[in-house]
Amino acid sequence: MQTNEDFETGARDRWVGVGLDSRIEPASSHPVIVDGRELALWRGESGPAPVWYHACCGGTLSSPQQAWGKKTYLSGKSFLDSIDGEDLCRQAPNYRWQFYAGGPEIEKLQNVFFPRSQFGELLSFGVKSRYPSGHVRDIMVRGTQGELVLDGEYFRLKMQKIWGVNSIKSAHFTVRPLKDQFLFEGRGFGHGVGMCQHGALTLGKMGWKYEDILEFYFPGTHLWRTAEGD
Repeated sequence: MQTNEDFETGARDRWVGVGLDSRIEPASSHPVIVDGRELALWRGESGPAPVWYHACCGGTLSSPQQAWGKKTYLSGKSFLDSIDGEDLCRQAPNYRWQFYAGGPEIEKLQNVFFPRSQFGELLSFGVKSRYPSGHVRDIMVRGTQGELVLDGEYFRLKMQKIWGVNSIKSAHFTVRPLKDQFLFEGRGFGHGVGMCQHGALTLGKMGWKYEDILEFYFPGTHLWRTAEGD
C-alpha cells in the first residue's frame, strides 16, 4: 500500500504508455496494475492511450498541450478536479504550498542559471501570462542588465533542480517580493496532467470503482488486458 509519502515523493510526475506487445515506453514506466492483472488503457480504434499522473493537482488540472505543447484526447477535459464544488485533493499535504526564496536561493540561482555577467543583479520574478487553468504560461526573471522569459513548466522543473523538489512544486503559483526575499505560493505537486493521485484516492474512499476513476481522469478510454496478463 502506498503512503502519502509515496504519493508525494515516488510519483510526482509520471507518463505511461503500453505498446501492443506489452513492452513499456519509456522503460521507467509501468502499465496499469489492477488486482494483480496487467491492464492497459485503450482509446477506441487508435490504440493504447498515453496517460499521465501526478501527486496532487491542487484542484485544477493542466493538460498535455499546456504543459508540453502536445495536443491529445485530454486537451478537452475540464480543468476542475472536483465533485459538487469540492476539490478532490483538498486533504493532500501539498494542496497548497509556500516557498521563500531568500539570499542563499537567489545566490545559487545567479551562480548556475541567471549569471550576473549577462543579467546583472536579480530584481524580480513576474508572471506574464497564464493558461485558462491558471497555470503559469510565461514568467519573466528580470535583472539590472537584462531579463529572461521562461515557460512556466520549464521554470518549475529548472527551479526544482536548483532549489530542490520541494521548492516550486507546480506551475500553478503566484510570486511576490518581500523585504529581502520572494514568496512563491501555489497549489498542487507535479505537472498536473492526467490523474491526480490524491484525487483518485478520495474517489476510491467515496466508493468509486477503479473503472469509473480511470474514466473520470482519462475520458473515452477503456481497459484492455495485455497478452502477458492473460
